[in-house]
Amino acid sequence: MHEGAFDTRHGGSGWFRQARAWYRATRPRTLSASFVPVLAGTTLALPETFLPHRFLLALVGAVAIQAATNMLNEHFDHVQGLDHTRPRRADMVVRTGVLPPEALLRGGVAAMAVGAVCGLALVAQTGPDLLAVGVLSVFAGYAYTARPFALGYRALGEVTVFVFMGPVIVMGAHFVQTERWTGQAFLLSVPIGLLVTAILHVNNVRDMEYDRAHGKRTLANLLGRRVAGYEYALLVLGGHALLPALVASGVLPPPVLLALLTLPRAVRLVRALGISEGVLPLDGVMVGTAKLHRDFGLLLALGLLLDAARPSW
Repeated sequence: MHEGAFDTRHGGSGWFRQARAWYRATRPRTLSASFVPVLAGTTLALPETFLPHRFLLALVGAVAIQAATNMLNEHFDHVQGLDHTRPRRADMVVRTGVLPPEALLRGGVAAMAVGAVCGLALVAQTGPDLLAVGVLSVFAGYAYTARPFALGYRALGEVTVFVFMGPVIVMGAHFVQTERWTGQAFLLSVPIGLLVTAILHVNNVRDMEYDRAHGKRTLANLLGRRVAGYEYALLVLGGHALLPALVASGVLPPPVLLALLTLPRAVRLVRALGISEGVLPLDGVMVGTAKLHRDFGLLLALGLLLDAARPSW
């Protein structure tokens, strides 16, 4: 079936349904995974400086690269046959017939180009230090599922997500404001990176049987269900446990402890993963983990903002 057939069957009244289809293809519920680290890195720089145009470029660039990765991930999963036997989910736009796989490939490349343009605009303003980071980010987004790299198929998904959705984005967002790489920005990025990695990990726990059957290696299906549950607990609770240590050592200001308001929810999610069986209950855990990362990051940024706004006397 060619692309026009998809448009006729599913397009209905036209541009609105097409726009909604593309919106779903970006998997919008997950995009806070790129917004949060940009916000955290930017608010860390607030006592020193705030350049709104650089913040917007970093934000649009990071979200565009994540949206591109989401679309390319679904395209290559479909091409490699991984999605053919999975239960249909609303966010699977190819499997549900909303968009053809070729369209997702083109959309992913276009979104990646938007991210690259934003990155090059920031390089022009800050110097070449940022160029290597941007090139590696674009490469990681493409190589996550594309052959011959297929990092997500080689049990490297969690490491890739931690590095590029934690330290790379947080430190990059801080750098474009201050034009300095700092250890403080790196340490701030670690709890954020742990929580965003937990989103991917619970997704892999949910899909472990399908992934194993199709030769996709993830930490979840290599470790087994029980150990994978311990890893999830380490990621989620470890992100929270780091905050008091960073405050006690003077790396971060006390107001960031506001983020610990999400700790009871984190404990409930760890328990839910331990008792959940089947795909549908784990869908709820995955959505809950994405919201946990979002709210943890927003409260962390609020704490940094409050610290920057306090009187200096």
